[in-house]
Parts: sequence; structure tokens; C-alpha cells
Amino acid sequence: MKCFLHRALVHWAYAPPVCVIDNTNLARWRGLGAQAVMVPEMEAFAKTYGFRFLCHARGHSDRKAGEERSFSTVETNFLPGRTFENLADLNRQALDWSTVRMEQRPQGKAGLIPAQAFEHEVHFLQPLPPYLPAPYLILERSVDEYGYVAVDANYYWVPGTGRGRLTVLRYEDQLQIYVAGQLAIQYALAPTASVTSSSIRPINPPPTPSRGIAPSPATRRRSACAPWPPRSARMWTSSWPPRDTCVTRPCADSGR
Repeated sequence: MKCFLHRALVHWAYAPPVCVIDNTNLARWRGLGAQAVMVPEMEAFAKTYGFRFLCHARGHSDRKAGEERSFSTVETNFLPGRTFENLADLNRQALDWSTVRMEQRPQGKAGLIPAQAFEHEVHFLQPLPPYLPAPYLILERSVDEYGYVAVDANYYWVPGTGRGRLTVLRYEDQLQIYVAGQLAIQYALAPTASVTSSSIRPINPPPTPSRGIAPSPATRRRSACAPWPPRSARMWTSSWPPRDTCVTRPCADSGR
């Protein structure tokens, strides 16, 4: 919900003083209608953009009938007969359709043109600040013995040799990993947050630091083993290794 509102408000660069919603648990903590108490997190989110949430009265779902009608327009006008390669391509077409074609097309029985209506309504809206940070989810993770952290069943490589706790900021379209308060690496996320077997490279990967310390005999013996896991991999699916399966790899000098 935060990402949806952020993208919409930033696109138009204006926000209304009041945002009427239904009695959804995504923003409402308790109560109904005008007596509803919002979730503190969502209340703070709305304050950042200069508006407040207001739930419509119980049984008055027609208060948002105009928005519900927009969904029907998408289902009956935009989607039928349209082809697209992926969700990103579909979203690009939807943005062009809604802001170019439909914006200049008369709507409803009154023949209201959205572009002209916005020019009138903009005088009653509040301009947004020039920069607003995108919403993100804070995740606390630990680096495993191979130097990876798990997010949404996928594994992301973390530079350096340190292990322990770190902070992951999950945005709508990217993932940022912070170590000791400093940005260590960031990844571009797939259009859908799903498990994928493809290798994902980090954005502006840091150079591999030189160790500068002579390896011990035990380290040299371990280095004789094939890299485990493969260093070229940046992300694996949670289906590897198979569950309930112990995966081992003998060293070259182990004799086994």
C-alpha cells in the first residue's frame, strides 16, 4: 500500500489533504468510519506526504464508487486483446494508456476530461516536497558461513570476510545491504518478488579487497577444494540444496 501511494503521489507531485479509504486493516488499527484509529506507522506515512486517512462510514461503500469503476474500466478496456512480455512491460503500457490516452478522453455521462479536471483541482491540492524517500522494509539478517544473506527465499552475496548481523533495506525495486551503518552493496530486484535461479549481479559491485595475510596451512588445504559454493553465483533458489539432503564435497587431499 505504501509503494502504491508513493508512486502515484510522486507521479502527480501533489497530494490531497484527505485520503478516503475503506475500513481496511492495511491502514486501520481499530474502529470504523470517522471514529477509526489508524495504524501509527500508516499515520506517520500519511503525514510525510501532507495528508491524513479517513475511513468511510460503515455501509457507505459507494463513497469510493468512482475508484471502483476505474478498475472495471481497466478490466474491460485496457486488458482485452493486449499482449505484453512481462509485468514490467505491462506496467509501462498501463502508464502510457492511463496518462496519455485516457487522460484526454471524456469520461462518464458528464464527459469530464481528466486532464482538464486536474488543472482545476490542482489549486486545492498540496504540492509535495522536492524529494521524498521511497518506502522500505527494514530486515535484520545474519551472514551465513558462505558470505550470503537470505531474503524472500533468495540468497545475496555480501562483500568482505566479516560475519554476523547486518541490516537489509528492501525497497520496491531494489535491495540495499548495510554493514555497520555503511552501504555495502545493493541489488536490483526482479519485477516480482519470487524465487529465481538466475544469477543477479549487484549494482556497482565493490572491488575484491586484497587479503594481505599469508594463508595458514589449513586454509591452503581448504583452498585446494573446489569453490563451495561457486563464487560466480550471486543468488540461488531455496530449492537448492534439496531439503532433507546433506550436501558435502570432499577436499582434494582428503583421500575420500
